[in-house]
Amino acid sequence: MTKTINLKKTLTIGVVLALGLATLIVTNAGATGSGTFSASLSIGGSATFTDGAEVIATVTRPAPALLTVTPAAGYSMSIDGAPAVTTAVTKSANSNPLAGALSLVSVVFVRTSDGLQYDVTATYGAVLTVRSITWDWTKTLPVVDADGDGVLDDVDNCPLIANAGQDNFDGDSEGDACDADDDNDTVADTSDLCAMTVADAGAPEDANDQYVNHHKWFGGTHFSTKLPDKSLASSYSISDTRGCSSKQILEAQGVDSTSALYTKGSPKGHVESWISSVSGL
Repeated sequence: MTKTINLKKTLTIGVVLALGLATLIVTNAGATGSGTFSASLSIGGSATFTDGAEVIATVTRPAPALLTVTPAAGYSMSIDGAPAVTTAVTKSANSNPLAGALSLVSVVFVRTSDGLQYDVTATYGAVLTVRSITWDWTKTLPVVDADGDGVLDDVDNCPLIANAGQDNFDGDSEGDACDADDDNDTVADTSDLCAMTVADAGAPEDANDQYVNHHKWFGGTHFSTKLPDKSLASSYSISDTRGCSSKQILEAQGVDSTSALYTKGSPKGHVESWISSVSGL
C-alpha cells in the first residue's frame, strides 16, 4: 500500500563551469511531493537530480548521441518498465536519447532501504549540441502496516504491536499497547500499582481545598501539601506510592467514598501506611 504526497516544490538552480562545460546542479528544496527537474547539457556536461541534500541520480552526456543516467548509491532505477538496475544506463540518442523516437520516457528511482519512490516523466530535446532535459516527478512514500492491525504505520501509535483501537490514555505519541508509562505519571507500568492514574482534583495550596499536612498528587514527581507546614511537601513521591494518587490510596484503603479526605487529601499516616504496605511488592 502506498501513500502519495503531492505538494509544490521550490527549485533552486546553480550553474558551475568546469573546463568550459556547463554542469547544472538542481536542488529541489522544500516539502516532499512533486516537482520539475530541468537542465541543458553540452557534450561532457552533467546534471544532478536531488531532493533536498539527498542525491537521487546523475545525468551525463558523454557524446553527442548518448545520454547516461546513473542512480545514486542506495537507489535502483528502471526505464520504461525495464528491470531495475543500480548501475548507469546509457542509451543512444535519436530524437530521444533514452528511448529511440519517443519523446517521453518513464523513469522510476526507488530507494532500496525503504522503498521511497520517484516516478519521473522525462522529456528530452533533440538538439545535438546542447540537449535539454526535463523531468516531471512525483515522490511516493510507501506506507505499510507492519503489525497487521489495519492502521498504517505512518499514523499507527504502536506500529509494531497490533492495536486496532489505538487506545492512548495519556494522549502522547505512544499507544497504550506499547507505552512504557501508560498514564504518564513517571512510574513505569512494570512498577505501577495504580494503572491509568489521573491527577487529584483541586489545586495546590487552595485555601478551600487541602487540609494542612494532607497530601495530594497534582502531577509531576512529588505530592503536594498545604501551607503553613511545607516541610512535608517533598517527602512523598509518586514513585514512593508506586504510581498511586491520593484518591487511589484512599480507595485502596477502603475509605468511604463520602469522606472529606477525597477533597482534603490523604493524611500523613495514610500515605506512610500505604508506602510501607507496597514497598516490598
